[in-house]
Amino acid sequence: MTASLRTHSMSVAAGVVSGAGLAAAAQPLGWWWAAPFAVAVFVSSARTPSATDVLLLGGVTGVAWTVLTASWITTVGGAALVALSAVMALWLTLVAAVARLVTRWPGWPLWTALVWTVAEDAWASWPLGGFPWLRLAWTVVDAPWEGWLRWGGVSAATTVVAGCGCVLAAFVGHRPGWAQPAPPTLATRASIAIATSLVALSPLFAALVAPLDVESTAALRVAAVQSGVPGGSRDVAANGEAVTASLASLTVDELGTQRPDLVVWPENATAADPRRSDRVREELERASAAIDAPLLVGTITDGPTPDTAYNQARVWQRGADQGAVYTKRNVVPFGEYVPWRDTLTRLGVGRVTEVPRDMLPGPRQRPVRVAGATLGILICFDVAARDSVSDLVIDGAELLVVQTSNATFTGTRQLEQQLAITRARAVEAGRTVVVASTTGVSAIITPDGEVSVRSRGRTGQVLTASAPLRSRIAPAIVVGPWVSRVALAALLMGAGIVHLRRRAGRADPHAHLHPRSATVPMTSVDPVSSGEVRSASVAPSEVPRLAVGRADTSNGRLGPAPY
Repeated sequence: MTASLRTHSMSVAAGVVSGAGLAAAAQPLGWWWAAPFAVAVFVSSARTPSATDVLLLGGVTGVAWTVLTASWITTVGGAALVALSAVMALWLTLVAAVARLVTRWPGWPLWTALVWTVAEDAWASWPLGGFPWLRLAWTVVDAPWEGWLRWGGVSAATTVVAGCGCVLAAFVGHRPGWAQPAPPTLATRASIAIATSLVALSPLFAALVAPLDVESTAALRVAAVQSGVPGGSRDVAANGEAVTASLASLTVDELGTQRPDLVVWPENATAADPRRSDRVREELERASAAIDAPLLVGTITDGPTPDTAYNQARVWQRGADQGAVYTKRNVVPFGEYVPWRDTLTRLGVGRVTEVPRDMLPGPRQRPVRVAGATLGILICFDVAARDSVSDLVIDGAELLVVQTSNATFTGTRQLEQQLAITRARAVEAGRTVVVASTTGVSAIITPDGEVSVRSRGRTGQVLTASAPLRSRIAPAIVVGPWVSRVALAALLMGAGIVHLRRRAGRADPHAHLHPRSATVPMTSVDPVSSGEVRSASVAPSEVPRLAVGRADTSNGRLGPAPY
């Protein structure tokens, strides 16, 4: 095996190990300790001098991480998984390429962690709204550094995990023939010490933020109703009326005498617009009248044209529709709408016909007053989207509600992954989160990320709990949006400083002749020996810098020739 083929094989193997480690850190395995080890393998391997190896490392890592974590996307379509894997391969290749450059900088473990943070924030929002499902931050739930979610939000948690991996990489060393990282300067040692301290002190930070969770202005008795789908089907739309009827019956039978303050139904609780369907409207009237409390219903409503629709949350109370209170902001490409529909139709892509109407996204919306509380409402994918939670908390949300329809992903990792993401958001926001799903996982999550109650199985169930209301804004809500911005600014400044230092070095044509630890060969003419030439090596501090010119030996010394 040739040397190049051997290094290519090792880069592919490193990509597989890195991708598998990142996937293992996510749910349902939840091996949080695997994430920093995966980052360490990735960063260590990114030092390869070969551009081909960088492409292999980034591409394989991106594909392995995506396929092993989000293979459930094949329920939308195999092409969707292929496209997403390709996008993530490109992103991780970019990370590998930039990481190789910054490992030459003083303090490189910190710089490399910032590279990951900036890249992760970018792929969470681009292209087509991004794919925020693949983030290091989601792995910190139940990990020692979970408290960083409260202090700095999702991006800060990512930086800590990536920093741990980079510190490990600093101790790993390098493979022979690979690019050397910067020498262990004071800055490098300091960054390693800081990163190690952050990891060691994370449990202490988690304890420090605990007092934020005790403050509450009031509490609501909330209920989350899970419908199930008849026959265990994954197709909610095809069983829309049966799903609505099941939710109504569970609400009347189990909550009619309990008198909760708020009842939450899942996304797609009605697959038909209740303003157009008499059957759906009758079930909503029956359920809302029986409980005499606000009923938050996830419903599909008609858009302004026949080929558009809205994914909304509407409030029903005392048998009447009180109107829409939220329209989903982050609609899913190829699941809820088809980008480039006309072009793909001409190409004969089958997925176009499977999504007959395009969901229109809603604008940024303020929390709403329901049942005497200020509710921040999210629908399914919204919970993972960047800034979705922080916007609601800043605008005054005291309680968060997540309506979701996971029937399509029954039996996949998606269910537990979304629950972990929701728990991370609860910690970040310092808010109780009520999750209502069609087939699970439904749950009520406390502000410290603990699950107070959750559904088991895919059948119809009702969950109830007391949900404390919070008004204090957690530090992460203020700091979080700035972490990746500051990281990007720091990287740009660092790159500028490195560039200026290199230019300064090139500006001195003799700089490379005078390393401090080297000796400089000198030649002189000994006048005693009638012009005998002698050579010697002397320390650079003993050598004066001379003008460039012809050697003048007329006076027995080596000197510049007169012009």
